Amino acid sequence: MLNKMILPTERMDIHKPEIICHLDELMQQRGLTQQQLSEDTGIAPAGIRAYQYNSFRRIDRETLSTIAGYFQLKSFDDLFTMVYKENPKNP
Repeated sequence: MLNKMILPTERMDIHKPEIICHLDELMQQRGLTQQQLSEDTGIAPAGIRAYQYNSFRRIDRETLSTIAGYFQLKSFDDLFTMVYKENPKNP
C-alpha cells in the first residue's frame, strides 16, 4: 500500500498537546519562593514565573537542565505532562 504524499497546500490534521509544567508544585513541596529559586539557580524570576504559571512560549534547554539538577529529577516527566484535548471535527 502506498502512502499518500501530503502537498504543502494540504492541511494536516495534527493533534497538539497542551504542555503542563509542574514547577509550581515542586516549589510548593519545598516551600520555595520565586526569589529563593532564582537566587539558588541563577534563573531570572521572570523565567521561573513563566514555567511556574505555564505561560512559557519556548522551553530553554539550559534552564531545564538547571531546574532538573536543582530538584534532582530523574525524568522530565517529573516536570512536564502533555494533555491532549479532543480535536474538534473539521467541517
